[in-house]
Amino acid sequence: MKNLYAAHRWLGLVALGQVSIWFFTGLVMSSLPIRQVRGDETRAMLSTPPIDWERVVMPPSDTVSGAEEVSLRMLDGVPVYEVRGKETRLLDATSGRVVEVDAARAGRIALADQQGPPSVIAIERLETPTVEYREKPVPAWAVHLADDASTTVYVDARNGRVSARRNNSWRVFDFVWGLHIMDWRERKDFNTLLLSVFAAAALAMAVSGGAIWVFRALRRRRP
Repeated sequence: MKNLYAAHRWLGLVALGQVSIWFFTGLVMSSLPIRQVRGDETRAMLSTPPIDWERVVMPPSDTVSGAEEVSLRMLDGVPVYEVRGKETRLLDATSGRVVEVDAARAGRIALADQQGPPSVIAIERLETPTVEYREKPVPAWAVHLADDASTTVYVDARNGRVSARRNNSWRVFDFVWGLHIMDWRERKDFNTLLLSVFAAAALAMAVSGGAIWVFRALRRRRP
């Protein structure tokens, strides 16, 4: 019994801090509305704009070759062909010329995505992923908006689609998620030895504590 009690105390010393963090981070994450975290509350719920067929004069067969897939859609008020193959490119469906998703166009796409819309603070081009914009396509434009949530809308520089929305609620959620899975830098890997060790220690602490409680309860019941 003494050995079990000693093991329980040492396991408690090892695991208690992280267990407290798990409870705290779980409370924070469960308290944040998921629509707010995803940016849905500030997003403009726009229907897919109809294609302006009167302006479409270039059939795909005349403008692309060797493409794996071609689709026609409206982008920033212009009908464009999205040509997907080894690389993705956009072609103006009225002229066949290449459409570039530059900073100005990315800014307009981001503003159309948001309610209001708020004004643009800054636009930066990303050539490599960041912690906030991880596991997402690059190159991309980060459009920082002047709203209460400090929203950043990310626009894929290849096809002009909104690829991510980030705001203060998402940043808080992401930070505590990193604490929760014990991946403080990249915040995505929960298959680590460190996490397994602390989880095992916490489980052993709970089991040993339960065993001590049962043992003491049985002793008190003896005549």
